[in-house]
Amino acid sequence: MANSKRITKQPTIKTIAMEAGVSISTVSNVLNSNIEEMSEDTLIHVQEVIQKLKYRPNQIARGLVTR
Repeated sequence: MANSKRITKQPTIKTIAMEAGVSISTVSNVLNSNIEEMSEDTLIHVQEVIQKLKYRPNQIARGLVTR
């Protein structure tokens, strides 16, 4: 019998965008606090989806960007 452990993928920015019905750029802007020109409704909705899906930034990927 195969291993019964279930492997779950961590949600990505793309996953958040699809679930929230917004662009990847919008999610990125929320995560980076670039929200000056964003409606409050959009901001709250994206934040709710981030919490719902338990999004956590990937530290390895982040390290590649910030080096």
